[in-house]
Amino acid sequence: MCGAPVGFQSEFCAYCRAPQAWPVVPDVQRGEPLARLEFPRDPLPADALAKGAATAVQDGVRVHVEADRMPFGSVPAVIARDGCIALSGTCFEAHTAIGVGVRTRNEGSATTGYLLFVQPALRCFKLMRSVSSREVHHCEPLRDWEFSAAVRPLGAVNELELRCADSVLRVVVNGETVANVVDARFGFGTFRWLAETFDRRPADVVLHGLGLWRAR
Repeated sequence: MCGAPVGFQSEFCAYCRAPQAWPVVPDVQRGEPLARLEFPRDPLPADALAKGAATAVQDGVRVHVEADRMPFGSVPAVIARDGCIALSGTCFEAHTAIGVGVRTRNEGSATTGYLLFVQPALRCFKLMRSVSSREVHHCEPLRDWEFSAAVRPLGAVNELELRCADSVLRVVVNGETVANVVDARFGFGTFRWLAETFDRRPADVVLHGLGLWRAR
């Protein structure tokens, strides 16, 4: 294997299997469940919300997104190399999106992560790699706002899922695989959900559920 700690070694490792030689991207499926939250039955963990406010509603948790801010929350105490995170939520306004991500590692003073968003108003998704520090914030699109009929429109519930298995990133929207990406820079880290606005107007989104599984 690649020298990672035994608990984080992966059969999908890019250093053991050259990505450019793969005839097809390996299949990545959900395995052992690690965490499952159903809102509003399960409250958001105390440390699971930053830069936003949340209130319980009949069918979930309503998260208020201020202009120029991105509320996010972590799945507490879960660190994995091969994992799948799924979020179900509803957007009501054209300038909003919901997403999931993995904060993979610190590189010196910088933090690296992979983020998946869906924007229901345009029925599209985006997968990007983010590197942030005090001095700079850089986003590298891996799949840049691509249309998919799998994304449901405003007012409908969307479930988006990011499946991470070492170098393999699989994007699943409402049960349909819409993208596969191979990126040898992926490692292991913590999983999170996100919400975002695209202009200076605030908005609300409703989150219905959040799940995390090991990948297999």
